Amino acid sequence: VVEDPNYAFPSDKTICPGEITALNTFVDPTAGYVWTLQDGTVVSTEAIPNVSPTQTTTYILTIDNGLCQPVTDEITIVVRQDFSLILNHDNLALCQGSEVVLFADAVDSQGNDVSGTAVWSPQGVNGGSVTVGATTTFVVTFTDPGNCFTHTDSFTVTVVPPFLLDSLTATPDTVFEGEIIDLQAFTIPAGLDGPTYTWSMNDDVFDETIVSI
Repeated sequence: VVEDPNYAFPSDKTICPGEITALNTFVDPTAGYVWTLQDGTVVSTEAIPNVSPTQTTTYILTIDNGLCQPVTDEITIVVRQDFSLILNHDNLALCQGSEVVLFADAVDSQGNDVSGTAVWSPQGVNGGSVTVGATTTFVVTFTDPGNCFTHTDSFTVTVVPPFLLDSLTATPDTVFEGEIIDLQAFTIPAGLDGPTYTWSMNDDVFDETIVSI
């Protein structure tokens, strides 16, 4: 009894770009091997051909010992592709003690999610939140499962110092009906960059540091 021709595909069928992999791990000395692409192009007639595809490729094996029916099978070699990092934040300005969520997503050129490992520095885990006590730049390093590609990105959380509303002034402080006065707010510390002032009088609202009424 003549056994069917034999072969064994490798267990790991995913490679990095430029990496070389063997399509077979077992040689049947009584058989001939023909490896083709899906369009019929002959790739090799070796028992264990080494290939280095630039994109995910399916190879079709036909193995024949001249006695039994030829055996046909196929193997797909997946080539990992580069990816882009997307952070859930641009730079932020927050109050001291605020929480911020650290999350980085990786997508390929077709917009598909790419699995991998995200490591944040100086602290935090992907998808977790951290409390900011001082201005901090958070850096994430993302690596795909095959260690083919690694990308780094970052964003900065600027901690806004606390302030107090120190006083309000009216200039002049005494007027006749119908005259205009200027209202001004003062903070501690003075000269803050970027605060928003909202004044309200009856149904009127003013978003200015100095309001003339």
